[in-house]
Amino acid sequence: MDTTSVRVRYWAGAEAAAGVQTEDLDVSGANPVTVGHVRRAALAAHPTMGDVLARCSALADGRRLDDDAVVAEGVTVELLPPFAGG
Repeated sequence: MDTTSVRVRYWAGAEAAAGVQTEDLDVSGANPVTVGHVRRAALAAHPTMGDVLARCSALADGRRLDDDAVVAEGVTVELLPPFAGG
């Protein structure tokens, strides 16, 4: 498989932990690409964000996704930590 990338948007504490708001992450070798692959790629790119990442919800197209959900080509995965203590 050719190199595959997924656009990721970090929100709030996830953005602070990653140090970027949006980036394209390499998920080459994953077929199909799942949210779990995206989380592992985010952690590989930002090893210090593990605690925040573990608490983040993943969304795409306004829907919450579990780690085994397949990420469609061209979709931005949004990683949101709990807000207001939630």
